[in-house]
Amino acid sequence: MDMLPSPDVQERTQKQNKNIPLPEGIHLLSSKEIIDLIQIHKHQLELYVTKFNPLTKFGEKINALKDEFKQLEKSFEDLHGQRDKVQALLENCRILESKYVASWQDYHSEFEEKYGDIAMRKKLEQSTKNLDEESSQLEASMRTIESADGLDQFIKDYLNIRTQYHLRREKLATWESQGKLRY
Repeated sequence: MDMLPSPDVQERTQKQNKNIPLPEGIHLLSSKEIIDLIQIHKHQLELYVTKFNPLTKFGEKINALKDEFKQLEKSFEDLHGQRDKVQALLENCRILESKYVASWQDYHSEFEEKYGDIAMRKKLEQSTKNLDEESSQLEASMRTIESADGLDQFIKDYLNIRTQYHLRREKLATWESQGKLRY
């Protein structure tokens, strides 16, 4: 039984036939020979068809895409160069940060040595000890006072030194009981 192609297939082949002229002498070949030619020489057939259907639109699109690709490639190379610069800057920042941390640690330890709790406590203890020694020396010099003005000055100096001594001793006692010096 012979099957006829559907009307859809016939319409498409007729439209295609209208667009592409058949080669000369095609009518001399049998359908088996034509099918063999189509299968064996498919590439040459495609070239023959492209002669009649120019690929200029595709060529233009391909060229546009090539140009776009070249621009993207150039942008990528520029970004690569910028990335290298940013990495160098980042490395410089890391170096500066490490220098900053080292300096901060040095200054912090120096500050702690001069103004930290331990240093302040030692200074307060030393100051209290010095005031006690100064008041003892002042007591020893009391025996050599000859005038009333000298006695008034002695009392004034002695009271001042002893008041400071007791205030500082109280601060030390508070520091020892509370753990930190309160102002």
